[in-house]
Amino acid sequence: MQIGRRAIMVGGTFFLAAATGHIMQNTDAFGARLRATAAMAVQDELVLASLTSASTQTSPSPATPSAGATGALAAAVLRSVPDFPDLPSIEPLPLRATTQLAARLSDVTSDYMRAETLADREYDTYGIACAAPALTLTPLKSAMLGMALTAPCHPNEIVRISHAGMTFAAMTDDKGNFTATIPALAAKGEVSVHLEHGRDLSASRLVPDLGSVSRIALSTRGAAGLHLNAYINGAANGEPGHIRPGNIGLPTLGLGGFLVNLGDPALAQPMLAEVFTAAAKKPAALTEVVATVEPGNCGHDVLGTIFTQQGTVLPTTGAISVAMPDCDALGDLVVMDMGRALTTVALASAQPQP
Repeated sequence: MQIGRRAIMVGGTFFLAAATGHIMQNTDAFGARLRATAAMAVQDELVLASLTSASTQTSPSPATPSAGATGALAAAVLRSVPDFPDLPSIEPLPLRATTQLAARLSDVTSDYMRAETLADREYDTYGIACAAPALTLTPLKSAMLGMALTAPCHPNEIVRISHAGMTFAAMTDDKGNFTATIPALAAKGEVSVHLEHGRDLSASRLVPDLGSVSRIALSTRGAAGLHLNAYINGAANGEPGHIRPGNIGLPTLGLGGFLVNLGDPALAQPMLAEVFTAAAKKPAALTEVVATVEPGNCGHDVLGTIFTQQGTVLPTTGAISVAMPDCDALGDLVVMDMGRALTTVALASAQPQP
């Protein structure tokens, strides 16, 4: 009995070893078949899961779906997903709110002024906000106006100053400042300033003593070479009473009169003005328009504008034209009696306007 059990154990051991050897010999084949079966199952489950999540109908998934069932399910999903309509094309439209607002405000009121914002501020080259340009006027003796312009963002910039139709040009300093003394030609005393980069300023001060003076002004543009001359207290040519650009006299009425030069002749396109002032109650001084024949005006007609102010009425304005000699007369003088010129201006001003 003991031998038989040992033989059975040996035989069982041999059988297990043979079975183990068979399995070990076929492990690769078994693993491949098992992996293929698992991959197919996982793939079918993933396809079925993705199709089921996209479908609006829910139904239990079979454990092992066939190829026909998968195709039918995909077709059902395609039928269950709705078709979205085509969206309309989007195009940018112009902003019309500002235009419509302006049109409505024009119908309601004509003096509407838009509130100033930070976008309207001016900035220097360092990005620092500048103080807004300012124009101030101060009444002075002898019906004069002291003008002061402060424009920190406009240094070394050309400015045009206008008063009662008379215009002259100058330049601000390196801080954007400019000052001038302007003989008033109108009782309202309004002065406007145009900066080179488009800013416009204006201010006005009443001139109560305008009736105490009489004035003659001459404005020119470019290289006209026209100037005012006046002879006060019976002075002759070259004497102290001969008022001219080189001898403007003292700014007081007690001595008979004085001349004020306005504008910067060094500008590329100068706009100049000269104003002679005398006391209204004294005899009128002899005045002339004098032009020196120069390379810039010889052989051409030079133009100027004359302004005459008497009392508090608006000044009389007229244009004059002087035919300059040819360039072989360089240095010569052309003289026009202002009495005749003023008569011409008065006649022209009296003509009815078309």
